[in-house]
Amino acid sequence: MKNIINAIRKFAMEKRKAFTLIELMGVLVIIGILTVILVPVINNTIKNNKQKLHDKQIELIKVAAQNLATDNTYILPEEDGEEIYITLGQLRAMGYAEGTIIDPLTNKNFPDNLIVMIIKKGNDYDYVINLDGGTIITSSGIIVGYPSKKYIREGVNAYYIITAKTASTMEKEQVLENYINIGKENIKLLEVGETDEKVRYKLDGSNGLYKLTVLAGKNEGYLYFSLNNIKDYEGKEVDVLTTNDDIKSNKKILVDNTRPTNPIVSLVSYEWKERENNRWYSNKDGYGTYISGTTDWTNPNPTSTDQGDYQSGIDYYEISKDGQNWERWNYDNSSLMYLIIEEGIHYRYIRAIDKAGNISDITTKTIKMDNTAPTAPVVTLVADDWKERYNNTWYNYGIYVAGKANPDDPNPTSTDRGNYQSGIDYYEISKDGQNWERWNYDYNSDTYFINTAGETYKEENRYIRAVDKAGNISDITTKSIKIDRTAPTCNWEQNWAWTSSNVTVKVYGTDSGSGMSDQNSKSWTYSGANEEINTAWLAYTIKDNAGNEKDCSGDVSVKHDTLAPRANCWWAGPREGSGNQFSLQCSVSDSSTVYTALGYCYQYNDSTQYWTCSYKNLEDRYNGYGWRAISDYYFGFNISLKNDVNTMDLKIGFKDEAGNMTGPWPLQKKA
Repeated sequence: MKNIINAIRKFAMEKRKAFTLIELMGVLVIIGILTVILVPVINNTIKNNKQKLHDKQIELIKVAAQNLATDNTYILPEEDGEEIYITLGQLRAMGYAEGTIIDPLTNKNFPDNLIVMIIKKGNDYDYVINLDGGTIITSSGIIVGYPSKKYIREGVNAYYIITAKTASTMEKEQVLENYINIGKENIKLLEVGETDEKVRYKLDGSNGLYKLTVLAGKNEGYLYFSLNNIKDYEGKEVDVLTTNDDIKSNKKILVDNTRPTNPIVSLVSYEWKERENNRWYSNKDGYGTYISGTTDWTNPNPTSTDQGDYQSGIDYYEISKDGQNWERWNYDNSSLMYLIIEEGIHYRYIRAIDKAGNISDITTKTIKMDNTAPTAPVVTLVADDWKERYNNTWYNYGIYVAGKANPDDPNPTSTDRGNYQSGIDYYEISKDGQNWERWNYDYNSDTYFINTAGETYKEENRYIRAVDKAGNISDITTKSIKIDRTAPTCNWEQNWAWTSSNVTVKVYGTDSGSGMSDQNSKSWTYSGANEEINTAWLAYTIKDNAGNEKDCSGDVSVKHDTLAPRANCWWAGPREGSGNQFSLQCSVSDSSTVYTALGYCYQYNDSTQYWTCSYKNLEDRYNGYGWRAISDYYFGFNISLKNDVNTMDLKIGFKDEAGNMTGPWPLQKKA
């Protein structure tokens, strides 16, 4: 910053003859920037310096109080944690502080009602400044400080520091020489109401500095004291009317001997829903159980009512894990004092303390935590006979889901686990694993009885789980129930075409429900010679996996034929008037269709063809037909010899549909 100012100064010297308008504007801008930067810095510096001076003045006031206490140790508090209050006015009156001490923060004199609290901490003392002290009455040179406690109970002390001097402007030495003497006879303790148990008190000190100790008795009410018949060092009576009024109105003490009511405390979930005392819970949700004053997350503090005709009011609450070691209630949902997550039986003790120090009876909360889920429940499947059936197995009758194969006790069983077991509370059952209902066995309910009406089939599951008293949920036990009341379907593999080869026919079952068992099919094989079967009566029963059976007996197409047609042929004729026309008559028997072939052969050759013939001198209707089906098994051919043919060589053969052949037979006919 200094460099910037020097640069401006140098620039001005170089241009001191005159500034141009632009140069002047630039300088103004720089000055504006410096102002923006420097003003906050300067203000903060001033503020910090004032604060430092203020703190030094406060320390000087503390030192003045320390000096006073060192010189007059009888004024110090006696018990650990006790306090006494000395005002700045009293320090000034006793010559330990200057009459004028300016507070740099306000530029005003520190007021006489500024209080120095002297607190006993073991063998040491803390000195704490309270800037918001009470009104100080300095009439007649007597200053009564505020009591160390505004509220006390039976057996508890409160202290007043009293200073008595003749002039506030005196130096310390003058004060000690010109004090107002106060004795116990000058103090009259006043109470509200009449009682046999008067408040006890004592007065310590001399030379214008006194500590009045007040010990509360059994009587409740407001108490204060008055100063009477006090004379200054010259023997003149001191008017203390204003001082007495100040004590009565501003410095009286309330004696409260009635304890508050038991604090009201709640146990809540992380959702701030109330939980029951002395009941098992779990941290399965990861949040455990909270101890709170209310179920309102905006006000988690306990509530208690101060009692009695004179109520000091609730001061604070305390909480403990063991009822012996206490700490101030300060709700913190992350603290293990207020958040209980570990397994075990936990206790929390809460009490209220009023401003007089009366302690309420203790409210005890018992928090039981079980974080271990039970075992998966044992469940069985039974039928009407209450004998156990297998899981995931097909049956053709209704199946019951029960805890055990005992009609007197059909409920599941499970074992709670962990070092702290809340015990099984109940069981749940579900059809889909999503929607659960309490286990309540009812053999008429389709939840527990899985059946089929008519010949139908179904596969259903039942899901069962155990819930302990802490709300821990076990693994799920799944039972698969399979019911098939529909018999399987018969199916045949048949032989529909004649064959001489081995024939296998088969019956087999199909089932769209449980599927086929090992009793699902059977085959029959026809082989060998001399068999001639068209249909066969076959019997077999098929069975599915649920035990449903179906009789598949019936006629089956076999068509197995290894026998050649049986044939017998003879000549008849010539017919009268027919010349050389002869009739060939044949009778044939076979189970299948029979085919025949006829030919006139002048050359015989037994090759791949049935036979090979060259037809000659035969009527045209027989030429080139080959094998021809015959419509019945008795038939004939009319054959005419030509006039120039006296002998005819013939061959005739028969073949059935299975391919079995008879012949060819050679035949010869002479005219």
